[in-house]
Amino acid sequence: MRKIISFALVILIVLTTFMLVGCGEDKEAEKAELKYGSYVRQNDDNENGLADLFTITVNKDGTFSYYETFISSYVGNGNYTVEDGVLILKDNIRGTKTYTYRFKIANDKLIYIADGSDNFMYKKLADGAEFNYFDTNK
Repeated sequence: MRKIISFALVILIVLTTFMLVGCGEDKEAEKAELKYGSYVRQNDDNENGLADLFTITVNKDGTFSYYETFISSYVGNGNYTVEDGVLILKDNIRGTKTYTYRFKIANDKLIYIADGSDNFMYKKLADGAEFNYFDTNK
């Protein structure tokens, strides 16, 4: 009987540990909240200085816009949602197809998720490409 109680206690401790670890991951996802404003990435080639700044602007009203270079004539825009710590941009301006871009929200960064995303028109992003939050209120 003692062995059964000891075994049950060990199982209870293991299950409690797994539940606490799972709760910690959920809290971590909740901590990373989306900041409204601009996120900027210096393009990898950096041939043209400021002209190579790739900028995504996220607005409070659920809309976004982006331009792939500072001197770009194309400005993409659309609506976004946030699901489980992932920012999902839906660019609906280029013809009849809707383009989807996914980013993990991590502190003051957006991290591109290639899986499940289309890529951009002019600047192709690698999985894990980071955009840093640019606070315009400083």
